[in-house]
Amino acid sequence: MRNETLIKTYEADAAITKYRIVKPGDADGDVAQAAASHDPLFGIADRLGAAAAADRVEIVRAGIAEVEYGGTVSRGDLLTSDADGKAVAVAEDSIEQTIVAGGAAGNHTVTGIKTTDKLLAVIHLDMTDASETGDDVTSEFSITAADTINNTGGTDTTDGFLLVTYRRPVRVIGVAEVAGVASDVGSCLIAPGYV
Repeated sequence: MRNETLIKTYEADAAITKYRIVKPGDADGDVAQAAASHDPLFGIADRLGAAAAADRVEIVRAGIAEVEYGGTVSRGDLLTSDADGKAVAVAEDSIEQTIVAGGAAGNHTVTGIKTTDKLLAVIHLDMTDASETGDDVTSEFSITAADTINNTGGTDTTDGFLLVTYRRPVRVIGVAEVAGVASDVGSCLIAPGYV
């Protein structure tokens, strides 16, 4: 069942399979097939898709669109994109955790962290003696750029490591109108957002 209320034409950055979720492309007016739950989801390709880069593609931006499922979906599930642009039920939040070397107060590289992520915790693991203590220094840090957290004027952590925990928001394209399993084409009430 479909009931599209807004369809717009865009140029494809590359081939886009029909009924797949898309994200903004490299340039204004371009779209690309979504490849992750944290991509900025934009709409759903119509029944034709796009065969190659630079092809024009119709994208459903509002209403109820047909979408290919990438797994088991129940009616009412919030939907996001899998690695192939297929709709999957939103799982729990994406919590990431990594350990990086400490250093002087200032910028610290945390590969993969994005400015849209939420910093949950930064624990300084002091490895200078047998006590191996940990101090919560979360309040000193913020995400200042891609791959960067900063604590200018904060604690010098040169003597240890930083255990960094952050939440990556999951983007939502909409709500499943019908249940289905992988490869089924179901209906999605488009309501972009994130959880």
